[in-house]
Amino acid sequence: MKENLFKKYSNEEIAQLIYNEFVSDNTLTDDNVRKRFESFEQLFWSRHQVEELLQIPELENRQSEIFDIAWFKIIELEKELVLKRNKVLNTKSDEEIVDKLYAIVKTQVDLSSINLHPYYRDIGIEDFLKLPLATHERLEKIGNMVWQKVKELKKQRKHERIEKERNESLNLIDGIIEWVYEKNLKKLSKINLKLYLSEKKIDLAPVNRQALYLEVNKELESREN
Repeated sequence: MKENLFKKYSNEEIAQLIYNEFVSDNTLTDDNVRKRFESFEQLFWSRHQVEELLQIPELENRQSEIFDIAWFKIIELEKELVLKRNKVLNTKSDEEIVDKLYAIVKTQVDLSSINLHPYYRDIGIEDFLKLPLATHERLEKIGNMVWQKVKELKKQRKHERIEKERNESLNLIDGIIEWVYEKNLKKLSKINLKLYLSEKKIDLAPVNRQALYLEVNKELESREN
């Protein structure tokens, strides 16, 4: 009989022996690693001729604990193997991945809520949920970088929308002045303007409403003079 592993090594050490021997197989992939390990683990015990010892309850319990320790390592290995085949994550910098994601996100009309997960596959990141914790943390950092760019884009879009609305609101001046005359008003108050816009079902940003208020009264004053 070969050396008694249970006497010579702790559970953690035996689990590491099993793991080290198992990962020497360079054909392992995330698709086959679990299935292959289950077979390998049985072969390991057989090769070390401990079948009879495993009939002892205490050693049987140790074997179960050893399997659990090794299995945790296999799960982590599986995640590393998933990462290994994700070319984008292995060859692109954070900034390059940010640019790829942002190029997709910025085409959205609604930027109020963004979930990047559906876009990972579009840029070549597969099996996101199976990636290692460190990679999840990296992607979280990347997500924050994308969100900062989106915030700037939202500000830009808002500014452009307000500018466009302001230019279009100038077309309302003549109609408002006519309405003022119909109401026999000498000047347009802010309350009057709100009433007019409400009647016409026109919604303006506060800053544009204020600008329109000033322009209408400026025009009324010039006509009186």
